[in-house]
Amino acid sequence: MKSYTPYILILLLSGGFGCSSEPDPLSARAARPSPEQINALLEERYRANTNISEQIEAIGGRIELLLDLSYTGMNNEDLQNLDLPAHLTRLNLAGTAVTDEGMKKLKECKNLQILDLDHTRVTDDCLEFIKELPALHTLKLNGTDVSPAAQVEMVRLLRTRRPTVR
Repeated sequence: MKSYTPYILILLLSGGFGCSSEPDPLSARAARPSPEQINALLEERYRANTNISEQIEAIGGRIELLLDLSYTGMNNEDLQNLDLPAHLTRLNLAGTAVTDEGMKKLKECKNLQILDLDHTRVTDDCLEFIKELPALHTLKLNGTDVSPAAQVEMVRLLRTRRPTVR
């Protein structure tokens, strides 16, 4: 008989922030939530559980926390003003105005495993900060100004960090 490890998934989506039914491209329709709105949402849904680490340990599980800010108009200043949760494992910044400067904020995300930077304004310079994320194993860079050589370098680094199956 096979045993399974309990698994907790907390999903935070920004889809409720001002999307309309107009036929414009998504990035033009999406409203830009303020850092205060996002921090309030995180407080309500995540930080209210002050002993979440103990809860996860008690059931022998793990946590996946996704914060999807894609196509919200988020910029570097907004990102700097966010209180990112310690257990954040996935961050989607695709289609935002975030640049290399914004990547400095991610240094505090020690549990970040998946980062989506598709269609952002990042360049090769952001990779210095991204390399410092110890748990990161998946990085999406489609439509960015990261050079092919730098992308190959990141692929080589991330291959050494593949998640293991228990």
